[in-house]
Amino acid sequence: MSNLEGVEKEVVAWHRKTFPNATVEAISDKFDEESGEFFDVVLHNGLNYFSDEAAAEFADKCIVYMAGLAKLGKPSLTSLIAAKLAINKGREWGAESENGDRPRVK
Repeated sequence: MSNLEGVEKEVVAWHRKTFPNATVEAISDKFDEESGEFFDVVLHNGLNYFSDEAAAEFADKCIVYMAGLAKLGKPSLTSLIAAKLAINKGREWGAESENGDRPRVK
């Protein structure tokens, strides 16, 4: 078991104990709320994604996401990331834009 998987199990156990009746809708709303808080902090800090406050808000997003996956009965975040990474590695990517992004070639 990876360290991330151990943390994920701990997050899911805590969430189930603390929010036993949370619905998928409630988790989705909380994820949206945490996403907004993350972007507010980043914008407030002059787009500094590496501030401690931004990192904490990003962690909140991950915690809600892990809990949401468990609520939906989906595999762990680790297994989902590994599967999607394998797909992304096999894709072709276009030219890099000014902001460093590269679109997927269809």
